[in-house]
Amino acid sequence: MTNFNSIYYIVYKRLERLLSGVGRVVENIAYNINPKPVAIDAEALEPLILEGYLASETCYRAIANKHQVMVIESFNDSASPLARLDSLDIVLAVSPGKILLYDGPTYLKALKAVLGVEGSIHRKWWPTTSEVLRLLSPLNSIDTPYIEYLDLFGEFTETLVDRVIAVSQAAKA
Repeated sequence: MTNFNSIYYIVYKRLERLLSGVGRVVENIAYNINPKPVAIDAEALEPLILEGYLASETCYRAIANKHQVMVIESFNDSASPLARLDSLDIVLAVSPGKILLYDGPTYLKALKAVLGVEGSIHRKWWPTTSEVLRLLSPLNSIDTPYIEYLDLFGEFTETLVDRVIAVSQAAKA
C-alpha cells in the first residue's frame, strides 16, 4: 500500500493582496487544517506546480489506453491539467449558470496557439481556460439549474450526458 502525504503551502505575500475578508477566511482555513501550511514564496512554488503537472501526466499515461471514456478535470481556470494532451473529443467549460461545450481538437489547436504566441519556455504560468476560449465559439451550451433536491441532479446529469454525446457525434460527422 502506498502512503500519501499532504503538504499545504501558503504564499503570504499573495495573501496580503487579497481582500481582508477573503484573507481572514484563508488564514482561518490555514489555522484549522493539518498538517499546517508551510510558508513559501511564489518563486519556490513554481517548481512544485510543474511537478504536479508531471505527476498528472504520469497518471494519465498509465490509464489513458485502458478506458473508452476519460474525464479530465482542470481547476483554477487552467487550460489543462496536462502539458501534453494527444487528443480530446469534447471540452466542457463550466461557468456560473452554464456549461459550454467545445470541440476537443479545435480546443487543442487553440491551446497550442496560445502556447506558441506566448512562448511556452518563457511563460511563467500555464495558459488559462479564458485565454484559450477567447479564440473559440462553443458548439453548444446548457444552463445549469439550481438543484435543491438530489433526485433532480440525476435528471440534469442525464440531460448533460445526452447533450455531450450528441455534440460529440455531430463533431465526428
